[in-house]
Amino acid sequence: MRTQPLMIVKLFTTALVLGATAAAYAANPPATPAKPKAVAPEHAENTVAYDELRLFIGKRVIVHTTFKTTRTGVLTQVSNTQLTLGIEAPGGTTELTMPKNTIVSVALVSATPAPQPGTPSAKKN
Repeated sequence: MRTQPLMIVKLFTTALVLGATAAAYAANPPATPAKPKAVAPEHAENTVAYDELRLFIGKRVIVHTTFKTTRTGVLTQVSNTQLTLGIEAPGGTTELTMPKNTIVSVALVSATPAPQPGTPSAKKN
């Protein structure tokens, strides 16, 4: 007959622990992960509309995709449904074809100005 009071004490203790845990979560809810900031594509001023890409075949471009990937290469082909980049790889150039519906933006790679003859290209300290 002693088991009944012991069981009541165990139930009371369990209820007390669960109540304290619920109160602790109510007072200090677990941190929710921060939403990632929307990152604007690099070189936004050089962004090219997909319909105008035919004018830039042979140029170096940066492509941002819906898969949150960025690819840089030479634009080799453009159609109404896909584009193809020539990408430098360790064994040489490889082609990557990307469907139009996965492309977020395409931007021209801005060329860094070449140093002028007669001017030092290294900066002085």
